[in-house]
Amino acid sequence: MTVKETDIVEDALLQEGLKKYRKLLRRINDEIWEHPEIRFVEHRAHDLLTKVLEEHQFKVTRNYILETGFRAEFSPESGKYASLGPNVCFICEYDALPIVGHACGHNLIAESGIAMALLTQHVMTECPSRYPGKITVIGSPGEEGGGGKIIMIEAFNDVDVAMMLHPSNKGILHTESICSSRIFAAYSGKRPEETAHYFPSLDRMLPGSESDAAVAAYNAIQVLRAEMPHQWRIGAVIKKIDHSLGLEITYRTLHGADMSVLCARIVKCLEAGGAAAGCQLDWRFTDPYLNMWPNICLGSTVYSYLKRPEILFEYGLNKEFNALLSTDMGNVSHLVPSIHPMYYIDTPTSLHHPDFAKQANTPEAENRMLDCAQAAAHTALKLLRDPNELLRVKKEFLEKKNSAQKDI
Repeated sequence: MTVKETDIVEDALLQEGLKKYRKLLRRINDEIWEHPEIRFVEHRAHDLLTKVLEEHQFKVTRNYILETGFRAEFSPESGKYASLGPNVCFICEYDALPIVGHACGHNLIAESGIAMALLTQHVMTECPSRYPGKITVIGSPGEEGGGGKIIMIEAFNDVDVAMMLHPSNKGILHTESICSSRIFAAYSGKRPEETAHYFPSLDRMLPGSESDAAVAAYNAIQVLRAEMPHQWRIGAVIKKIDHSLGLEITYRTLHGADMSVLCARIVKCLEAGGAAAGCQLDWRFTDPYLNMWPNICLGSTVYSYLKRPEILFEYGLNKEFNALLSTDMGNVSHLVPSIHPMYYIDTPTSLHHPDFAKQANTPEAENRMLDCAQAAAHTALKLLRDPNELLRVKKEFLEKKNSAQKDI
């Protein structure tokens, strides 16, 4: 068959698969949306998704690395051709936000991961020898502030390509993101009740040295914010940290190489606050979410298979847009060629807003997601049957990686 004929046959089989699995996919969406679970306690979603994959002949590892993580693999004919081609990975997220539920649309991300896997599987089983390799589904908990993929990063060591689809109030094909991390700083020193006997008339006013340290550090960070490059960001809040007074600081940069530089400067501000007030400083930081490296070749192939690309992606093939968000998918993209397209679900409401959660469970939002899932499955099939396509994707990734290393 010619390439065009192959695409036509695959498209027909994908449509057939979508018809076959449509009710199941909707049930997955509803179940996860109606029972939101926050990071690392997504037990119901974990059990639902793994059960579905087991019922469809995937080899499933439950509680994979994390208690609510999982890994599922499929290659037709008992893996006869698994070692002869690439390992294409689809990613499910399923954690919700506190209070607002699935206001980041992870119900759709979970459904899309299963949809991509089942649709690809449906075509692979029709002609196993034509699609050497295997497909893998990674269940990734705790994206919302937990960095689940960072903890699970070893899961991607044997993956050739990773794909995840994310709903949004903007359609961004080649999603870029920024690096992000947090510092938790706690001061230990004299409390107001410990110093009151020195100033008995001020016992209700004296703030105590922990407060002095936190305020001094906060003011130093304000000065740093005014002096640092405008692409960097710092947010600081004085609060209780580990039963002491301190600061929770979020900091962001465009590039991973800048994160350690900014972290070091923030720590100097924290140390200065402690020294000025005579307090001991204890601090820790979270592993950073790295900036997303969207694989243009891979994303463009997905775009070419979409039925209505202009509706789904306002920022399409030749339009750049940095959403100024952070995601642990960025860490995956530094390890293997990856995409994280953000498709438009017809809402002006931004992510993490209660109204976005409502829109994320509508039939129209699901229809748009399934359009993207079908195109991504078609892309996976092309990677499995066409070694040259995989080479192009990997060539771009290596060029990006080499360029980034030169910038360090």
